[in-house]
This record gives sequence, C-alpha cells and structure tokens, in this order.
Amino acid sequence: MVGDTDTSLDPVCFGSCAICPDEPPPATVDVTFRLNMDKETVDAACPPQLFGTFNGWTVGELVMSDELATGVWSVTVPLLPGEVHEVRQRALHGLP
Repeated sequence: MVGDTDTSLDPVCFGSCAICPDEPPPATVDVTFRLNMDKETVDAACPPQLFGTFNGWTVGELVMSDELATGVWSVTVPLLPGEVHEVRQRALHGLP
C-alpha cells in the first residue's frame, strides 16, 4: 500500500524481487614482480621501479628491493583476480 509521505525503497537485484545483499569488496591477491639484475650494476640511489596500468603509470611509487642481495629485485602488488595489466620496469638512472 502506498503511504501519504515520500518513500525511498531499497534496491532489488535485477531479475528478482529480493533486496540485493551487501557485497564485500573483491579480495585481492598479492602478485610479486621480479627483475634479475645480477649482471648489472645498480645505483643504490636509483633502484629498479615497477609501474603500469594498475597504478596509473606512476613512476617512483613502487620501488623494487633486493632483500637477499642476489641481484634479483622484487616488489609485491595487490591486484584483483582476472584483471589484465601492462607493466614496465625502470632500472637505469634518468631513463623512463
């Protein structure tokens, strides 16, 4: 029955008469990117970096590290399952 005051109804899921449940945000998975630089000299002031479509191509936001001193640099990024991204690694001072 329609009342005599303005009313706002809860949204229902398409194709049903049921109120849509609150969906939790999708879970991310950690993706580790590795760059083998063991045959290169890496300037400690300019470590390798990772950037791509997942961070708007922002250079300098994801600096890679060589925690085991093996020459293999890495950084871990949380991403949504099923997404496709383009990435680029920057390892030389002054070059994009």
